[in-house]
Amino acid sequence: MSMTWQLRVSILSALLCGLLASIATAQLAPSAFRLTRDTLRYDAGSIQYAPADWKDPGKGALSASGWVQYTFAVPATGWYGVYFKEMPPLAREVFVDGKRVSLGIGLSAKMGAELLGLQLDKVTPQEFVKEANVSLTAGTHTLRIDRVGRMGFPAGLPRAWEIRAAGGEAHDRLSARVDGFNVLRVGEKLKLALTGGG
Repeated sequence: MSMTWQLRVSILSALLCGLLASIATAQLAPSAFRLTRDTLRYDAGSIQYAPADWKDPGKGALSASGWVQYTFAVPATGWYGVYFKEMPPLAREVFVDGKRVSLGIGLSAKMGAELLGLQLDKVTPQEFVKEANVSLTAGTHTLRIDRVGRMGFPAGLPRAWEIRAAGGEAHDRLSARVDGFNVLRVGEKLKLALTGGG
């Protein structure tokens, strides 16, 4: 992935966020809803520790691969953020209600800070870091984290995850996905499907 492409996507994202903010007719007040769960308290899943006799030191990323799934509920229809604590900079897939909402390719904290326009000291793996924005209906949902196949090495899962009600900013109420092929040739256009709103 070239820096030119990353810059174009960053500029497009910034322009779309500004556009959504300017056409919003109502600004919803931020909610205090927050749900936190430890990764090892999963409802379904299959994980393998590496090494097999790994003992949890109580901090840092979990030295495990595989998949974990959780059932959770939100009180109201609206936008929410999915956050991970101590997620290692490794490839992973994240699904909400069976739809992929994130395909992490193993961004480093430094690259993440640069893409988000933040100072590196503001992005630390020990804190919760946003993975995705999702629009949810009130009620029960599922969250699944995959570190399987070639993505499963080296081992690494986040220590915990959170679902938080979105804030009042437009960038908290926007999601994008590739609409078409994930691999492009020089000169081909990247099609994105954007979802956003109040």
